[in-house]
Amino acid sequence: MNPVFSKHSDSNEVQCAVMQEFKKIKSQQKEEDQIVLEVRNIIKRSIFSPKSVLQNLDIYHKKNFYLDDEDLDAENIYTLEEIEKVCVKYRMSFLDIVYYKKEIPSVAEIKVMYLNDKFNKNLQGFKVLSYRECFTHTYTDKDYGILFAPTLNGHYYMIHQWGKPVSKWRKWQYLPLRSFETLAISVILFTLIVDLLLPTHLITLDRTAGYWSGYRLGVYFHLLIFFSGLTMFFVIGFFRNVSKNIWNTP
Repeated sequence: MNPVFSKHSDSNEVQCAVMQEFKKIKSQQKEEDQIVLEVRNIIKRSIFSPKSVLQNLDIYHKKNFYLDDEDLDAENIYTLEEIEKVCVKYRMSFLDIVYYKKEIPSVAEIKVMYLNDKFNKNLQGFKVLSYRECFTHTYTDKDYGILFAPTLNGHYYMIHQWGKPVSKWRKWQYLPLRSFETLAISVILFTLIVDLLLPTHLITLDRTAGYWSGYRLGVYFHLLIFFSGLTMFFVIGFFRNVSKNIWNTP
């Protein structure tokens, strides 16, 4: 094997939370899931049998541009659903390489050349997993990325990782922005905490009112409406959308 393509060539792999998340997904894969995945692979491979070529010429022509899953290390092959989980958790984007504004490392290009030479391919359809800022701004200080190549079975092969490792705290930092469900739960809990912290004398002028009263419940619903509106303003105005809706859109 080309030393540049060594499985342990990336020194940042151990520290990077994204890589750890991918390994965690692989380790949690159930035997039933593996069987279903293998059945799907067999069905997709049947498309390239001599009897099916004429009926699937458009797909057959892509054979020279995509990697064959059977020739690759299974540990580095991921489904689109697995990549989505990581992107949503860490608020990353998974887009075509043409949208990536930063420079692709020369090591990644060498690895692509090696794969082309080894498997006699002309690989196309590369995708990059990176911060959203790397797809929208050229001069951002963030430079992390993972290069993927599509496979014949509709999966993605991880080719190269580069840049400063992603912190494990990022997934907690952006937890409310994963989906509208997590956003709603976060607003409800935050409002509840604020409501419970408010002293009674700031809620009502009624000196006979206790800590637990209808006044506190009424303030809670008013605060919930206020924080919900404020949250939607910031999410749409500054974050564009929740991660679930934009992880694979330019």
